[in-house]
Amino acid sequence: MNDITFGNAENLWYLLSIPILIGLFILIRIEKQKKIKILGKTEITQKLILEKSRYKPIFKFSILMFALGLLIFAASRPLFVTETKIDSNSSNELIIALDISNSMLAEDIFPSRLERAKRVITILLEQNQGFRYSMILFKGSAFKQIPMTEDVTGFIPQVNALSPGMMTTPGTAIAEGLIKAIDSFPTGKETRKVIILFSDGGSEKIKREQELGRLLTEKKIRLIVVGCGSEKGAVIRFNDGTILLDKKDKPIEVKINREQLQYLAQMDKGGYYEIDQPGIIDQLINEMNQEASYIGVVDYSIKKPSQYKPFLLATLFWLGCFIYVRSKKIKGLF
Repeated sequence: MNDITFGNAENLWYLLSIPILIGLFILIRIEKQKKIKILGKTEITQKLILEKSRYKPIFKFSILMFALGLLIFAASRPLFVTETKIDSNSSNELIIALDISNSMLAEDIFPSRLERAKRVITILLEQNQGFRYSMILFKGSAFKQIPMTEDVTGFIPQVNALSPGMMTTPGTAIAEGLIKAIDSFPTGKETRKVIILFSDGGSEKIKREQELGRLLTEKKIRLIVVGCGSEKGAVIRFNDGTILLDKKDKPIEVKINREQLQYLAQMDKGGYYEIDQPGIIDQLINEMNQEASYIGVVDYSIKKPSQYKPFLLATLFWLGCFIYVRSKKIKGLF
């Protein structure tokens, strides 16, 4: 069974503006008719105004209101929900390993590397609920921020609150973060295990790489790597606006360490993605679901990626109609 829900349902309240605007339009039309009657009989006055079109303003206003409604629907991020049959006690476990080092504050990815990663993680959680989730944070060390849970509603607020200030140890200890993630999978139950790493790669060479590769293979864990950053790089700007400086008081510019991240992905023959590439959400969801396995048979719902583009295209179409009608001098009915 298919249904529809909204990622930003609060935006639907803006639909209330449409009946208000319609009411204002009607009042303005009534006032205009009164002014015309003051000049003379309505029929005679309209004949004197050669370009007068009785219904054209109504037609143009209707187009604008329809376009506005479509735009509000697009901004509300419609999600089509499919009811399917999977296990309620999911046999799929996903651990998100997130880099919160200072370099993730760089703004070469809008609004910053860390904020973009948090947005992607939030959407993944909203749209892919056939997993149990956990989160590991790492900087110069690593710790478990969120234990394994199916409670997505409680998970998301914790993701939104993440910042580099949560850890004081400097550095980018990728290996420690991944090993911590590997050790965090529950034991005693046969599950499909996936780790998604979000990092800019750091500037330090990965340590304990042999141990890391052995653990991924032995425990049959799928590693997906998402690179955060660009080759152009950017300075590190803190929330108070100050910029991180080196010993010579020059701004430190950080670039993505793509080579190191790709090496990690190849270690497990996993996928490598970059956070600003088109369709990143859909690609991650597809790879996660390819790796997924389900046991038992019960009803469960899966949200498909946000379908806002058709609404945006429809909005552009009707705005084009509005511009066309407005540019034409239409007599008679229009």
